Amino acid sequence: MTILLLSPLPPPPGGIATWTKNILEYMAANPDGFEIIHQDTAIRSRDYMKTDVFSRMFYGTMEAIKTLVELKENIRKFKPDIIHLTSSSSFALFKDYLIMKIAGSNKIPVLVHWRFGRIPFMATSRNLEWQLLRRVSRGCNMSIVLDVKSFDSLRNAGLSNIILIPNPVGREDEILIGQAAAVNPVKKKGTVLFAGQVIKSKGVYELVEACTFVQQVKELILAGPCDEHIKKELETIGSRREKGEWLRFTGCIDRISVRELMQSSPLVVLPSYTEGFPNVILEAMSMRCAIIATNVGAIPEILDTFSGKPCGICIPPRDSVRLCEAIAALADDPAREMILGKNGASRVMDNYTLGNIMRQYKSVWREILSAV
Repeated sequence: MTILLLSPLPPPPGGIATWTKNILEYMAANPDGFEIIHQDTAIRSRDYMKTDVFSRMFYGTMEAIKTLVELKENIRKFKPDIIHLTSSSSFALFKDYLIMKIAGSNKIPVLVHWRFGRIPFMATSRNLEWQLLRRVSRGCNMSIVLDVKSFDSLRNAGLSNIILIPNPVGREDEILIGQAAAVNPVKKKGTVLFAGQVIKSKGVYELVEACTFVQQVKELILAGPCDEHIKKELETIGSRREKGEWLRFTGCIDRISVRELMQSSPLVVLPSYTEGFPNVILEAMSMRCAIIATNVGAIPEILDTFSGKPCGICIPPRDSVRLCEAIAALADDPAREMILGKNGASRVMDNYTLGNIMRQYKSVWREILSAV
């Protein structure tokens, strides 16, 4: 069975690209009757820090044309049984629709993997993006979503070809969980870590502001690419306490360096305005970090916040006061912080291993083929 996987690979870095790398590595070692042909859909003609509408539309259109040309060639060359398409929605929905049309003309079933957490909002607003998403969802053979709210939104819209499958951690993270359990690495008290693109929609302004009021935060590390003007604005906010000497920027660093920071950080914070299923949270849980994150996308489900063994704290997005309170609460209770970290590592191994999630993907691929 041949699967044509349309998804990005690094660079640029990102959750979907990391997912792709993990999937390809696993399938190379565990084919189980499947052959994966990968078509890289990463947008490399645009600086990924440029997120203005014009840049996204212009460069997105150029990359979409390239993707469609390559798709036709890959269909001719490899004759895939299924196309597995990852999508971040927005302007990419026009490309997704054309991919479905090309696949349909070649009688190839399509599985669309929705890789974002805005579906409930879109269902409420019923805007053009929602109308396009519904059309693509209706036209494909199956859709995968990452969280319960997205699943319910599409089901309530009359779509039945929807399945919920979470993201997995990489094999490296599984190994590191075992190593951390054996070594029990020492965490640096008072360290707070953010890992990702340092942009406004990730809630970094609220994070820096919140930490100016928490004296127990000895170091806030913002690990990821950051434009100079954003860095200066954040430094200005940070200077309200101790001249901002507690605020540290790493710039763009590799995944190994990020993991090393997680190993020594007791707390990882992700106050994003929107997310799908952020891999960075799973990676932080693997490193026994307590988590504070916003209640968007699949985050509440990942952190299991309503159970007796939560892995972190969820707060509303854009709320620096609640964020400040959550950071201060864990800073004053290191025992609770440690328990949350241990809960996280256990939950990853119980629910998000690569082997477990890959079995679910393979089951969906088989189901699609048996139905056509």
